[in-house]
Amino acid sequence: MPQVYLRADFKDIHAKPTSVPPTLEIVVGFSLNNTGPTVQLILPEGAGPVWISGVTPYLFWRESGEGDWYARLIAVGSLAPATSLFGLRSAEGPSDCTFLFPLSSELVAKLETLRNGRKAKFRLTLRVTGHYTRPVETFVAPPPQKVATGSTRVEPVEVPFNIDNLYVLTGHGEGNMDIEVEKSRWAEEVLPVLGYGVWKTYEIPVSDLPALARVDEYIEQAAKQFEIGEWKTSLARSRDAVQALEPYLKKYGNPVYTDRKGPAEQKIGDLTEAFTKLAASMHDFQSKAFSLLSAGSHPEAEGTTVERADAELGLTVAMACRRYVGARMAAQKS
Repeated sequence: MPQVYLRADFKDIHAKPTSVPPTLEIVVGFSLNNTGPTVQLILPEGAGPVWISGVTPYLFWRESGEGDWYARLIAVGSLAPATSLFGLRSAEGPSDCTFLFPLSSELVAKLETLRNGRKAKFRLTLRVTGHYTRPVETFVAPPPQKVATGSTRVEPVEVPFNIDNLYVLTGHGEGNMDIEVEKSRWAEEVLPVLGYGVWKTYEIPVSDLPALARVDEYIEQAAKQFEIGEWKTSLARSRDAVQALEPYLKKYGNPVYTDRKGPAEQKIGDLTEAFTKLAASMHDFQSKAFSLLSAGSHPEAEGTTVERADAELGLTVAMACRRYVGARMAAQKS
């Protein structure tokens, strides 16, 4: 009896742009091979093609070194509506199959928390049902009222099979089963289609002033670097934005912040206090912010590192300052 191996190879992962809910789309190629490592099927002589009649895909988040990767189930998917079931023959090319994984906005946000600026890593396992045909010799009875011996004929009979766990192979990671998406591709091509990106909903007043256009470019770069997990670079671009805003913070700052009747002499020890109380002048606030954000442009002190929270703080300050200046400029023009 010939032995063949049913194999599933990863082809592509992307977000489906036309879906109403956020949806990941994964393409897998099925093939029959004469060698493993995959799931073995023992076929009888004369067997026909192996037909895949049903597939249930399970998508998991992957953490390197984690023993039980079944623990991080993301979603149970389904075959794409346009995917046709197919028959496989040994040594023929793979037949592609597309799976859909509808997600929620909360789940996409959870994946971003798990990713934490790194590559997005998944694993995919499949529950497969199907059948193949084998030739069976059957007895054909003679017609009624005729003296004759019966005859035989060969008919194809379907033999079902079930595979509980067919691992999708990728050539990456432990066991060659990690689906890896580079962080730049994930942030630039996948996340926007999934509808993720809270920073894109933050409104900034439009300005035709060239200097503010440069500020906007810094902020866009800071947001982009933040999304792909480059915390230090993001913080540096936020610092650039605040630095470029300095003359406009002086020019358009509300005089109420420099009112000498207020606590203008109060010393501000950190950016949070300056941002919430704004007790000092706007120029003083800008200088404190600039000083704090300088961590993104200089070598890190021994034993320290710029983290996600630092980059988020920098981006928030830069966008808040830019929004303030734009609003003040618009108010003074009207």
